[in-house]
Amino acid sequence: MKSEEETRREFYKEIEEEIRDFRGCILPEVDLSERILKGDINFDEATIEGNVIFDGATIEGDVRFNRARIKKRFGYATIGGNAYFEAVKKMEMLFSIEQQ
Repeated sequence: MKSEEETRREFYKEIEEEIRDFRGCILPEVDLSERILKGDINFDEATIEGNVIFDGATIEGDVRFNRARIKKRFGYATIGGNAYFEAVKKMEMLFSIEQQ
């Protein structure tokens, strides 16, 4: 089993390599602050143990969190496509979505 730090490093490496499908993954956190991502990013059915921080991020495609579990906070993002949050399990859903 990978350590939390190994999982975190692998996630950010995949983001840089434009791998954006994290369906069903268990992630310690998602911090895309100030990043500009072209294309879609998929977290359907993922479990995110920490924060989802999109503060200042721009995502030019769709963002999917259908049936995801987010255990902490969700930050601000500018999304060029659609945002999908069907059946998201979150204790406190604190987020703001601005579509371009």
